[in-house]
Amino acid sequence: MTKSNRNSLLYDCYQYQIQEIHSNKCWLSQIKDILCNTGFEEIWYNQHVENEDQLIKDLRTKVQTKFITQAKQEMNKDKDNDISGGNKLRTFRKFKGDFKLENYITDIKNKNLRKNITKLRISAHDLMIEKGRYHRPYKIPVDERICSLCDNNAVEDEKHVVNTCPKYTQEREILHNTITQHNPKFTDLTEEEKFIYIMQCTSKPQNLALATYLKKVVTIRGKI
Repeated sequence: MTKSNRNSLLYDCYQYQIQEIHSNKCWLSQIKDILCNTGFEEIWYNQHVENEDQLIKDLRTKVQTKFITQAKQEMNKDKDNDISGGNKLRTFRKFKGDFKLENYITDIKNKNLRKNITKLRISAHDLMIEKGRYHRPYKIPVDERICSLCDNNAVEDEKHVVNTCPKYTQEREILHNTITQHNPKFTDLTEEEKFIYIMQCTSKPQNLALATYLKKVVTIRGKI
């Protein structure tokens, strides 16, 4: 934009927006915020870039790094004595390692099957662990959000559905057998480790098996 013809209407509009940037929020004010918040304030105040391609490359790296740092901070933030269950991403942070496109997104072609995995991973589901969070007129304490489909008197959370609820025993055996065929060491893992391994969605056979399992959970339970 700064290279535009200084006698052009486009250049005049740009200069006007710079003058009004403090009183009017617009796309240019967002550009300023991005540059200043990522260490490139000098470029904004000088209104000059020596190498545009290099700036775009460096800016992309800075923005990605900043996003990942903030995301990790939010994932690991908890509220003390919160009966709602604390951080909504308390489960997601157990298995979310690298910030990248997850394999199951491309492995699972069916949108609804893919959505089931996503809902379970990010706790955007109908299980009691989350449903109790929004119960009115009061939130149900975490330890009282019991699974209504079994007699284990267990909290119905993601791990309960994937690992232990007897309502899905037959379906779970198929899931575990499929995973074990591709990783025999799976049977040696603890229950917590099995849950994390399944939810990490690292291989296509594992992802397809999980998608099939959750489809059957939906059939039995009604929805996730």
